[in-house]
Amino acid sequence: MRITVAGAGPGGEVLLSSVVAVVDTTTVDLAEAAAADVSDVAVILNDPGRVGLSNHARRKVEDRIVDIGDRTIDDGSMEIGGRGLVSASARFRRSTWGRR
Repeated sequence: MRITVAGAGPGGEVLLSSVVAVVDTTTVDLAEAAAADVSDVAVILNDPGRVGLSNHARRKVEDRIVDIGDRTIDDGSMEIGGRGLVSASARFRRSTWGRR
């Protein structure tokens, strides 16, 4: 799972990492170390292989090349009528600071 932690990144930015292990109900081990200790902040955990879209697929697509701004994925797929873009390689994350 991918995770964002508000304020835990360098310079107080959002930390973007992956969850390596779940320790208990309130603790996880992250792939990247936090630059700062934080408490009572926004934390978002999401499936890195699926992202929701604001519109629906008008036809089924598989193995599509998609430019998502900072990188390109080549295994995007959608089911007809679905609102999710699926990719095993994309490592999607949810933005906590504005619209994408």
